[in-house]
Amino acid sequence: MSQATESPILSLRSRIRGDVVGATDGEYDERRRVWNGNIDRRPLVVARCLDEADVQAAVRFATEQGLEVAVRGGAHSHVRGLGG
Repeated sequence: MSQATESPILSLRSRIRGDVVGATDGEYDERRRVWNGNIDRRPLVVARCLDEADVQAAVRFATEQGLEVAVRGGAHSHVRGLGG
């Protein structure tokens, strides 16, 4: 990853409490994966927001950098499992 790419990622890391994962981080492939195996996107960064303030900071960051934003849910579902 170039220094020009790493600098914005470091900036986001300083703004949020949650994890920020870039393409050079070991867990990048795991964090970018979605349930639909036909979709293979490679975002500049994956931000794992912990709270509303993290979400706000991540959206501001994306806006400042001119990045598209995709939201991935936390695997919550209205369907209960067996015994639930």
